[in-house]
Amino acid sequence: MIIVKDNHGNVYFPDYNFNSLGAFEIGKGYYVKTKLPISLELCGSYAWPEDHSIPLSAGWNIIGYLRLLPTNVEVVLSELNESNNLIVIKDYSGHLYLRRFNFNGLGYMQPGQGYQLKVHQADTLHYLSNTMEYRLASLDLEDNTSVHTTRPEFTDQNMTFVIEDDIWDQMPGVGSEIIAYDEMGKVVGSALYSSPTSVVTIWGDDSMTEKKEGLLTNESVNFMLWNEHSTADLEVVKWEEGSSLFQKDAINIAAAIKTLPSSGEILNTSRTVIEVVNVLGQRVNINDEPLKGMVLFEIYDDGSVEKIVK
Repeated sequence: MIIVKDNHGNVYFPDYNFNSLGAFEIGKGYYVKTKLPISLELCGSYAWPEDHSIPLSAGWNIIGYLRLLPTNVEVVLSELNESNNLIVIKDYSGHLYLRRFNFNGLGYMQPGQGYQLKVHQADTLHYLSNTMEYRLASLDLEDNTSVHTTRPEFTDQNMTFVIEDDIWDQMPGVGSEIIAYDEMGKVVGSALYSSPTSVVTIWGDDSMTEKKEGLLTNESVNFMLWNEHSTADLEVVKWEEGSSLFQKDAINIAAAIKTLPSSGEILNTSRTVIEVVNVLGQRVNINDEPLKGMVLFEIYDDGSVEKIVK
C-alpha cells in the first residue's frame, strides 16, 4: 500500500503514519495506489444498496457501486439521465459513459469498484435492491480498446478527447486507431476509431514518481491516426470545447480536424516483462516453480499489467 485518498484530497499515507482521511464512508469511492497487484478484503456488515442513497455534490464525486451484480451504467444512472444532470462517469482505467454523445465505453458497473462521476447540480443517487431488476439498456458497451498500440500507464488523473464523425476531413477506416503522445513520442492515450463518436482517454503524470508516466498540467498533446496500411498526423484546427493542453478531468471536444502526412513512425509499441507476481503480490520465478493452474500477473516496463493462467 502506497496511498489512499478521497475526492477532496484527504489521504491515508501509511509510510508516514499520516491519516487525514479518517473512516471509509458507505457509498463513497477512493483512489488506492499499490506497489503490486493485490486483492483488498473488507470485513463487516453488508451495506444494502436500497438503504444507502449516495449524496452527490455539484461537480466531481467518487462513488462506490453497492449492488452484488454488474449492471449497465446507463440504467443504473437513469434518474440522473432523465433530469439531464449527468455529465460523465468513468472508472479507474479511463473507460467512460458520456451521456451527451450517447457513448458507453464503460459498459457495466462492477461490485467492489469505485467510479468518478460528474453532475451539473447536487443530487442523490439511488440504487435498486439486489432483488429488483433494472430495465433493459439501449446502449451496449462500445469496446474502443486499441489493439496495435501499447496501453498508456494509468495514473490518478486523465482527460477526455472527443471526435464526432462529421468533423473529420478524411473519415478513418474500420480498425483505425487514434493515438495521443507527448513531445518525446511517449504514448499517453489510444483508442479505436468508433462511429459516430470516438473517445480517447489521455493520461496525466503521476506526481509521486520521478518517472514521467503521462502529460504534465498545461503540456500539449499530439495526435496521430494509425491503420494497417499507413499513419497520419492529426491537427485539431478548431475546438468546440477545451484545448490540446492537459488539464485533469477536462472534456475536450474537437470541432475540426486536419489529416496530414505522417512525420514518421515515432511510437514504440513493444513491451518487456520485468516481473511476474502471484495474487498475493509475491514475486514468482516462472522457470523454477511448478505453476500449473496458478493465476499470475505479468508486469511490463510500460507500467501495464496482464493476468495469465498457467
